[in-house]
Amino acid sequence: MTIEALAPGERTLPAMLRRGAERHGDRALVGFGARSWSHRDLPRLAAARAATLRAAGVGRGDRVAVMLSNRIELIEVVVACGWIGAAAVPINTAAMGPQIGYVLGDCAARLLVIEGGFVERLATADLGDRALETTWVVGEATGIDTTTRAAIVGSRTRHEAIRGATPPGPPMPSRIACVPLPPLPDGIDDAAHAADPAIVPADTLAVLYTSGTTGPAKGVLCSHAQLHWWGVHSADVLGVGADDVLCTTLPLFHINALNTFAQASLAGCRVAYEPRFSLDSSVLQFHPTLDRTGPRLEIWNDFLPAAQHPDHDEDEQDRGDEAAADVDGRSGEQGGSECGHGSLLEVDRRGSIRRRQRSVLILRTGTLKIASATTKT
Repeated sequence: MTIEALAPGERTLPAMLRRGAERHGDRALVGFGARSWSHRDLPRLAAARAATLRAAGVGRGDRVAVMLSNRIELIEVVVACGWIGAAAVPINTAAMGPQIGYVLGDCAARLLVIEGGFVERLATADLGDRALETTWVVGEATGIDTTTRAAIVGSRTRHEAIRGATPPGPPMPSRIACVPLPPLPDGIDDAAHAADPAIVPADTLAVLYTSGTTGPAKGVLCSHAQLHWWGVHSADVLGVGADDVLCTTLPLFHINALNTFAQASLAGCRVAYEPRFSLDSSVLQFHPTLDRTGPRLEIWNDFLPAAQHPDHDEDEQDRGDEAAADVDGRSGEQGGSECGHGSLLEVDRRGSIRRRQRSVLILRTGTLKIASATTKT
């Protein structure tokens, strides 16, 4: 199926969302667990969250850091940033305090949206000379007190007691406000709160950081047009159509997970985001996940047990078993360079993992497109 590209001057996220709403209406676009949002919902969601960003002083050209697991609030922030000309900066959810402080300083984010379970890590982040003004917390922050700031200070105190030393960097400055994520305002829609008309395809939509394997992570500037063309070309090559379902366990701070959203938006189909992939749970939950997310499974060729695979070779299996890949969702949290691109995995009856080299990243199985699992070798 050929995906129709937007006109050159309209290759922006707001234009993508508006066209999706017009063409695909109430068809589901994105799902997390049992909840889903339609193509028509997304412009409204973008406008509503954008209203809260504007109220917080975020505007065109500003950076908004986001440290969330796979959940709708991350999509909210990304599309809202695109709506007002700001740039979203997803942070690796495996990052600890020093890495968080580095990213916040490097991108000069004014706002941080962080999951409650990650808040304690800010106790060891150097935030003293950062541009950060406000922290929005999604969910409850863990700690010795119920308030966010007390949780951060309490975590810092425990760090001192356990380590016998002061954590690096000064305490969280009092000028940085820590508040719960503002609720979406009622009565906000994309017509009343239009996207910034000055947004052009070359504007930065997101800053995605590399894994930092050989040095400090680098922020890659990703434009609106880049997201548009990701979606157009990937969906075209893979034959994604409006009746398909994309399903991925990759984290949304990763380039491929964001790409699935672009594909679904442009093709008129749906993407289902799962929390993570791990061998202990995901293999056993595969069919229940398909039942819940709704795709029709017709072909399962490249994931047959090794002995049943048409390309099966006993010697190759022996070599593969000796170098079995260690599959765990955490490997995907280390950045794009450590994900198993071009690799498919087989699970035999004993639960062993073999990696079979293929030239594609995503399998087509009936109406389901499955992103290959991330691997560590």
